[in-house]
Amino acid sequence: MAELNGNNTNMEIKTLLNDVLEYAFPSNTHPLEKLQRFSVECQRKEAKKDGDYNADLHRIRIFNLSRDSKEILLTALHDLSHHIEYTFYGESAHRERFYTYYHNVLVTAVGMKLLAKMDLNLISVKELEKLEKFHGPVVYWKIPEISYKDNIFYLDVKNGYEFRDVLKDWGYKYLSFEEVWRGEFNRDTVWEEKSELNELGIEDKSICVHHAVDFQTSFVYYLVIRNAYDHRLTLRKLGYKYGAYNVGKRNWVKKIDAKDLNEERAKVEGLMGVSLKVMKELPSSGSTK
Repeated sequence: MAELNGNNTNMEIKTLLNDVLEYAFPSNTHPLEKLQRFSVECQRKEAKKDGDYNADLHRIRIFNLSRDSKEILLTALHDLSHHIEYTFYGESAHRERFYTYYHNVLVTAVGMKLLAKMDLNLISVKELEKLEKFHGPVVYWKIPEISYKDNIFYLDVKNGYEFRDVLKDWGYKYLSFEEVWRGEFNRDTVWEEKSELNELGIEDKSICVHHAVDFQTSFVYYLVIRNAYDHRLTLRKLGYKYGAYNVGKRNWVKKIDAKDLNEERAKVEGLMGVSLKVMKELPSSGSTK
């Protein structure tokens, strides 16, 4: 299926950023269509930086998917601000003009209830100091009142491979980076839909209902350890599988929630000669749902 290449995950964030732009830069006074010409690319990559913006490709990349959902959204808004400045001026740098755009999208996101003011404390100290230097203390920022998806809820289904054909027929989208099927419903129908999923045989533990403005990410990582024969008994106890997910011989693989990465690293830290890596992509023939 075409959905399994990660595009739906990227498009979910892209659509969200498009909506932020629509409120922050109304089309009657700004070139909204031009501002919305960018792409988003999430990567299963743990790096020194949380993301970047490529002006030539108009592409926002997001790394370190093991972080809190709000931190990931803040990274996306930060690099969206670079895109905005570059669209208007052909360049972008961490100077006052950039922080004007960053401030604009931040207060807009808070007004849309995608973020709370307290979430802005997740911004790095250096960046927060710059924002407050140019725009005053966060506590005094004026937040616009925006009605955004007040009546919309998402219904996420994990472990839905057995029911994939039905879910697809019912209009669900598969988010491959999270490995969930997502449907969109209004307040009046979401709980009825959940009951129908239960009748289908999907258990409550595999279902998550949340408000559309409650930005949640539950990314999945595949951890790989190579050439660890001497530690095979320990790795099996920790949930690693030899040659699993079609990744080939000599590989011990474990599927985890990305947010548990540090905990998993600590478990194998004392094993001599063991190096744990996050797989960027699984072989296409590997079934993971």
